[in-house]
Amino acid sequence: MNIQTLVTASRNEQWLYLANFVREIGIQAAYWLGILGYAAYGFGGDARIVMTVMLAVNLSQMIASIIGGAIVDRIGPRLTILWSSVLVAVIGVLSVFVREDVVTFVIFAACFSVAITILNTAYTSFAPYLERGKAGLRRVNSFLTVGTFIAAVVGPAVGAIATANWPITSVFFLMTIVTILGALVVLRVHEKYSPNGDDDKTCEKTAEECVPAMTDDPVLAAEIAVREAGLKLDDPIRPIETSITAGTALAGRTVPKRRVKDPNPFSEAMEGWHIIRASKNLRYYLMVFIAMIFGFGAFDALEPIFFKQVLEVQISTLGWVNAAGGVGLMIGVILLALFPLKWVNSRLLIALLLACGVGAVVYVGTVNLWWVVSGQLILGFAFGVFDPLMRTMVQADSPLEAVGRVLGTINMIGLGILLVPLVLAPWLSDLFGVQEVLIFMGALPLVFGALLYPSGRKLDKEAAAAGGRKIESLSIIED
Repeated sequence: MNIQTLVTASRNEQWLYLANFVREIGIQAAYWLGILGYAAYGFGGDARIVMTVMLAVNLSQMIASIIGGAIVDRIGPRLTILWSSVLVAVIGVLSVFVREDVVTFVIFAACFSVAITILNTAYTSFAPYLERGKAGLRRVNSFLTVGTFIAAVVGPAVGAIATANWPITSVFFLMTIVTILGALVVLRVHEKYSPNGDDDKTCEKTAEECVPAMTDDPVLAAEIAVREAGLKLDDPIRPIETSITAGTALAGRTVPKRRVKDPNPFSEAMEGWHIIRASKNLRYYLMVFIAMIFGFGAFDALEPIFFKQVLEVQISTLGWVNAAGGVGLMIGVILLALFPLKWVNSRLLIALLLACGVGAVVYVGTVNLWWVVSGQLILGFAFGVFDPLMRTMVQADSPLEAVGRVLGTINMIGLGILLVPLVLAPWLSDLFGVQEVLIFMGALPLVFGALLYPSGRKLDKEAAAAGGRKIESLSIIED
């Protein structure tokens, strides 16, 4: 990680990084302790109540992702952050009225999820409003991601301290305070570009005059050359080689994406599905992603019950253990930057899938807190590498003009699949026990990894025979 890059970033970017980090601390504390923790500790450890709360959270996130994207496209990320920050702050204050009534708490958790998802969408969409060049986009996305991962360590730890000394609603007041602080910082951030292209005038010179002057933006230079050649930029041409950097997702391109006849969330998702279905590599990545997250739907329902009933610890321990998972995430994403490019292959994805299985089993397979923390570290490390690596692989094998739709469809399918074990977990725990179900679900990545490995090795051989994947960088951290 090049700290000098952070120091030399524009004031706009530095204020944005600070605002994102500050507000994430509150959100992480409120989610792990105030939502997930209280669902178990505030209602007597009923797995069905935890499942109901997390079902409301996940469904709200799916809906709010669509709403948040539409709002950002209409008013821009800066105003979206400011207005959604007000909404988050109001919800934090209203937590004082949430007592031990399940229905009220489920509604509160759903509203909480909608607000923070819209806020998250605005922050993750900000990069193209500040930078158009590929290097700038990578820089903004990189430090936003690193700030989020650091907050994943600090937030649960701060939440653990708060809940150990004050009522559990204290984490929501913390969230309100830091969200307001983040919004005040965002007032210092100004959007450099706008979607209508007013700040990015089209070059009126010839292609020969324009292209040399735009060598700092190779994507724009290539687009000018394509137009001069008489080709349509919205044709669904599958590039043979790509240089997509993880985390950019084509943000900042001046040419509109290929439009569907009747643009709406359903048709966009269906087009993403058609692209995935037509690609052997993308179908494989989708299966790996499902294999990774499937069993963890049960963790959403039973993890806090595990801490309360099996480990028999205070709710603050849930925050400390998840802070350890955040440390694992940081280690993983930093080490990913050091991996050689030849490691960017399907076999590494499977290795990380297996590592997640090992970490999950160690995490829930004992009542010894040291082993629990060790399992969280392993789990966090493996996912810290898997998440950006998975994005890089998907981006490298997707049509250039459809990366956003492909990634969105994969996430949507993953969230939908996650609901199956989430709903079944309480009934399974009644039959077999909380810890037994978690061990079984945590071990599923080991089984799926063994089944998917042969296909992954075959895809890697085919890629090597074709000359390998031409990925410029697999790092989400600026070198």
